[in-house]
Amino acid sequence: MGRIMGMGTQITKLLNLALVTAVLFVMMFGILPYSNVAHASETVVDNTSAELTGTWTTATANANYYGANYSYSNSGTGTDKIRWRPTITAVGDYSVYVRLPNGDTSRATNAPFTIYYNGGSQTYYINEQSIWGGQWVLLGTHNFAAGTSGYVELTDNANGTYVIADAIKFTQDVSVQSPGATIPWTTFEAEDGSTNGTVLSSVTLGNLAYEASGRKAVTLDAVGKYVQITSNRSADRLTIRYSIPKDTSGTLSLYINGVHKQDLSLNSARTWRTQTAVTGGYFRFYDEIIVTETISSGDVIKLQKDSGDTVSSYTIDFFELETRPAALTVPDGSWLSITDYGATGTDTSDDYTAITNTITAANSGNKKVWIPAGTYYISDQITVPAGITIAGAGMWYSVINKNIPATSVKKAFSLGDSDTIKNIKISDIQGNNRINGHEGIRLASNSTVDGVWLENTFGAGIIGFSTPNVIIKNNRVRGTFADAIHLARNTQFALAENNTVRNAGDDGMAMVPYDELYNYNNTYKYNTVENNYWGRGMTIIGGNANTLEYNVIKDSAWSAGIMLGVENYLNQPVDHNTNFLVQYNDVIRSGQTNNNSYSAIWVYGGIDKPLAGNIQYNHVIDEVKHGITLQGYAGNSVNVKYNTFEAPGPGGLYIITGLQPGYTPVVLDNILK
Repeated sequence: MGRIMGMGTQITKLLNLALVTAVLFVMMFGILPYSNVAHASETVVDNTSAELTGTWTTATANANYYGANYSYSNSGTGTDKIRWRPTITAVGDYSVYVRLPNGDTSRATNAPFTIYYNGGSQTYYINEQSIWGGQWVLLGTHNFAAGTSGYVELTDNANGTYVIADAIKFTQDVSVQSPGATIPWTTFEAEDGSTNGTVLSSVTLGNLAYEASGRKAVTLDAVGKYVQITSNRSADRLTIRYSIPKDTSGTLSLYINGVHKQDLSLNSARTWRTQTAVTGGYFRFYDEIIVTETISSGDVIKLQKDSGDTVSSYTIDFFELETRPAALTVPDGSWLSITDYGATGTDTSDDYTAITNTITAANSGNKKVWIPAGTYYISDQITVPAGITIAGAGMWYSVINKNIPATSVKKAFSLGDSDTIKNIKISDIQGNNRINGHEGIRLASNSTVDGVWLENTFGAGIIGFSTPNVIIKNNRVRGTFADAIHLARNTQFALAENNTVRNAGDDGMAMVPYDELYNYNNTYKYNTVENNYWGRGMTIIGGNANTLEYNVIKDSAWSAGIMLGVENYLNQPVDHNTNFLVQYNDVIRSGQTNNNSYSAIWVYGGIDKPLAGNIQYNHVIDEVKHGITLQGYAGNSVNVKYNTFEAPGPGGLYIITGLQPGYTPVVLDNILK
């Protein structure tokens, strides 16, 4: 069952009721859990088409009713009844919703809505006093036979003075592709395993638990302390997300089925960045280590602090299991290998010259560049001319270590127009600080980045300025010190799809203007962004007709999961953000408690700066404080509709903070669970 609200529990909080329309309060029992569905068919039965028994009166006094009016009856003993009977065209599971006008204190607090379905019935009690109209409230999902045998019935057997009846909606649900990237690994949260360590949990910014996945982690701080999980799959790669104290390094013991396998070498070199804005003065607590081990389903994987593990404490966030795919081979004779031009891949010598010479030869001979399996070091930026394809044996095999000093602000690869780079890994191996411009890949018009693993870049992972028609797909971006994926300055018709982002030092995926040049018609879809320690999960600042859809954003620590706004960017004015579309996204445990604006979804408007678009069909789950904030001049042209808010935090569905007069949003048909 889903989250159950007790009678009288307020789950929506309003700052200024005069500025809010159709915001939902609801108390209900027996809410079913969310699933990724779309509505294949929909039938609405209004009170004017319902079957009435006893005395019912129509009225229009309370606003936000459905259709022409609503009906009411004096509370009684159950003799007055109203039945909403749909004509079901096909047998199947249907979600049943109720819609009512605005509530008042004369209403029943336990109005009994009973669903009669194929094989049974179930009653749901609704507090009609606290309903704000215009919202469809999910009662439950049940199986209905074809025809007219199923129905919903409300009786007058309730407290209060009146029971109110308006409309019932029946929707047949079909499965759709889940939001987020397609992920080949399986994650096991440490806190869900077996441990004799300390389970940490927090929703307060600036500590180890808050930056962890699920806002929980396990600390091992004495010899013999352990955490273990049981594998449900085979794998040959194990990733551990961990934190150890600042300026320390040391080992941690790994056991499989009780047998000591290896001592993991851990360090804090890339963690504990100074940040005065958070309690304790630090953030970026976690790093990851990837371990090679053969693992079978049913194996018990244990991390334990043994006597030789001398670091004072180890905090474990999660285990991840994955099977490395087979290496790709050079496709045909149209490719030039960098090893034929002097690159080694088996030592730490500089391969910059060999790689650039290969690219030059490919450019003059109409060839492509092949990076075989191996680890290659570059001491300077690789600048690629237009029309070149660079590919490797796969992100697990062909590795470029960016050994460029932090004092030299350069990219690993600066692409030319219509270039493609794919199936490699790029890792920045120096420093622990943010340096804008020190990026992984700089895009160009019509360029493609496909199947690239980028990690620990001082600046952004993948960045584009005035780069129309770029494609960014199937990439992993980890531990960047700035935005993971960043499109700016008049970028149009770009697509970022099926990417995963973790532990970004600013926005996970952003669209922003520069020099008052805006982005248009770009789409981020089917991406997963998790564990940002700074910035937002996804951001659209300025522009027109930009879309975020079918993404998963979770555990965004510092700011909102999704931000839409016209805030000034880099001290430059932003004058519009129009026709944005934000739909079918899952936003999980995002936002923070220290700032009302930093909700799961944050919409920020400015005076005389058009802000317009639709926020619809999103699923906001277990937000840290607020489900959504509309702030400033976010108003008349922002539609918040058909969203589901599940397990709301202490702020609930928080709609308003400081909206200016005359800027009332359209908030309709949202569902709370």
